[in-house]
Amino acid sequence: MKLLLYIACLIMVIGCSDTKKTILLPKIQDAFVNDLTDVSPAYIIYDITKKDSLELNRNNLISTTNWLVNVDKRHKLNKAIPSIVLLQNKKRDAKMHKNEAARNYFSCNDISKQTLGFIDFTEVYYKFEPTNSYIKKLGINDSVNEKVVIEFNPENEINIYYPSQHQLRYKGNLSEILEKEVFKNTKSDMIYLAFNGNLSFQEYITAKRKIEVFSENKVNIANTEYIIN
Repeated sequence: MKLLLYIACLIMVIGCSDTKKTILLPKIQDAFVNDLTDVSPAYIIYDITKKDSLELNRNNLISTTNWLVNVDKRHKLNKAIPSIVLLQNKKRDAKMHKNEAARNYFSCNDISKQTLGFIDFTEVYYKFEPTNSYIKKLGINDSVNEKVVIEFNPENEINIYYPSQHQLRYKGNLSEILEKEVFKNTKSDMIYLAFNGNLSFQEYITAKRKIEVFSENKVNIANTEYIIN
């Protein structure tokens, strides 16, 4: 399916006459990717008639194409991520007609360019963990371990866990916090990301886009992302 046909399908979903079933894409600035071909879409729709207000539509997916996953920005992570994992596993477990070059992307509204933008999440593996338990599993309390965790919470609160469980808490501008307090001050071998399950998908995408910018500067970001509750 070509991108223009995908956009037409997206408009059809957004413009659905059933007002109980809608999808509002998250907004980002200056996406790295704005143009794709050979794509097929999936939709995680906001539907107040469904349990958890969520409906997954994956009928148009073709395993050999790039997958564009459209997630309503109002969904909470603890509701949307299980559906995203289901889609990931469907593609990863495909036995036939597999295209190793095909990628998975989240679709967004790139408000700076007034077009669609895409965030690649092909290599991401999500893990659900209770608060603090994943810190122990990662061995952050080991003084010789150079792992650092950035934990995103509601109300713009960010916890940063350094080796030996040295923890700092911040609130404010995410870009400034990442630049001044994390990426310039740490010699970490690996940075892990954790997201509170009560964050909206919009909040998640905002953080992902800012992390994406920094990771372009050769910062090592782990493929595993923790969803905490």
